[in-house]
Amino acid sequence: MAHPNEDLLRQGYQAFATDDIDTVLSLFAQDIVWHMAGTSQLAGEYRGHQQVVGFFGRIMELSGGTFRLDIHDVLAVDRFFA
Repeated sequence: MAHPNEDLLRQGYQAFATDDIDTVLSLFAQDIVWHMAGTSQLAGEYRGHQQVVGFFGRIMELSGGTFRLDIHDVLAVDRFFA
């Protein structure tokens, strides 16, 4: 039996893979803060659903729509690390 957080992560990745952004967003808090490390065109901090969706759109734009995730394993625990 999978950990409930693993189930949520897999649901989110599957929704992203099928362009079901409404489901992806339903799994994120309204005040989500997404950090993208580095110095690339995508690096920065994205706050809230609107900016995160914009970030996803930018990934697709820069990849010519070819961006895909290949999930090999998911680690889920009950503890939150800030």
